[in-house]
Amino acid sequence: TEALETYISRAKKGIEDAALIVGTGKDLMEAVAAHVLRELWGQYPDRANFPTLLGQAFTALELSTPAEKEKEGEHPRRNMERKMYEMACSINKLRNKTGTGHGRPWLPDVTNEEARTSIELVGTISERLLLELKKKNNS
Repeated sequence: TEALETYISRAKKGIEDAALIVGTGKDLMEAVAAHVLRELWGQYPDRANFPTLLGQAFTALELSTPAEKEKEGEHPRRNMERKMYEMACSINKLRNKTGTGHGRPWLPDVTNEEARTSIELVGTISERLLLELKKKNNS
């Protein structure tokens, strides 16, 4: 957990290579999701795609994903959780399609502004997952 918190802090601070930063954000989110599953389930599916791995981490922490439809009268935080999941998946897609993902043989077109937004959101989402993990481990 301490190593991941350091990773979050480092990622949120640096922004010299926009595409690399988006890729680092995706890697961080993936590492946090795997850590959550390893802590709570004792293992994680190392061959799962990003949305599946992240969805399993959200589920393990009892956070909502888009797979759980909104219920009348539910707390607004549930919708926020769904949006955090969707945002993380959107950042993964940005990395895969226009960043450094999968060794693309062209120049990335991710802007510095997109990279900054992406890494700050990934840092926030990662931080929330680790906070939820700590709460679960302390209960």
